[in-house]
Amino acid sequence: MRWPKAVAPIRQKMLVAFGSLIGLMLLTSLIGLVRGDWIMAATGAVTAAIGTILGLKFRRSICDPYVNTVVCMEALAAGDLTGPIACTAYQDCVGRMRASLESPTWSPPSRCAPRKRPAAPANN
Repeated sequence: MRWPKAVAPIRQKMLVAFGSLIGLMLLTSLIGLVRGDWIMAATGAVTAAIGTILGLKFRRSICDPYVNTVVCMEALAAGDLTGPIACTAYQDCVGRMRASLESPTWSPPSRCAPRKRPAAPANN
């Protein structure tokens, strides 16, 4: 189980997660067809279609900010200090990571949890 946790890119992880849920919905539809229960088959097909649309939207809304943050951090690590830092208004981990890139007193937290920012040093 090392692959999904440590190796797979986040987009692929989400594809597996949402895809397995859609697969279960389609399995319900297939069971309905085999049993001759057309209502169950139709309900499974409709929920799978709706689940696919929602899964794609959720996948994009979850993955895009994280992937963009990785690209931004890689650029910073390579010495590019001119790139824009977007998503700083987000209140989740991505927003806090992005906002911390602009902070002069940044230090990496041990976990993705809310923390108090140290006060900026006073300029005398």
